Amino acid sequence: MLVVAEPGMGKSSTTTQVAWNTKERDPRSWVVRINWNDHTRKLQEIHAATFNFDSLVKFLCSTAFPESKYTDINRNLLKQALQNSGNITVLMDGFDEICPTHMHKAAVTVSELMNTKVERVWVTSRPVQKERLENELSVITFSMKKTVKRISNKSTLEYLEK
Repeated sequence: MLVVAEPGMGKSSTTTQVAWNTKERDPRSWVVRINWNDHTRKLQEIHAATFNFDSLVKFLCSTAFPESKYTDINRNLLKQALQNSGNITVLMDGFDEICPTHMHKAAVTVSELMNTKVERVWVTSRPVQKERLENELSVITFSMKKTVKRISNKSTLEYLEK
């Protein structure tokens, strides 16, 4: 799923809430939330031409468990889940904020992820990357829109302007 919205519309907050709700609903599930801006260095290490399933597992583990003393166990469990159970939700936030020199690497990462048994993948972006992501990922896009609440028969915007 691709979620597109202008800055400040709640994309990051929504993915955080989805991560919490997913884990709460099914504690046995894997929930990996990646804020692309936090992993520029890891994108630098990716070689798009040779990126494969093992590279994906390594990338996901390094982003999800950066300081875990159980790295090998986590890697093996995550690998098994990606290959077999699919009880995984991956939320990738801020695709549009990736350094332009690394965008292709991020797209390759998402593409490889889509070839696994992952249950859900969410990618968030500003509208500037919408068409590119729709074409590369062949996904349905949802757009977040501002809503106006009514207060005493006046819209919030009218109320705040006064």
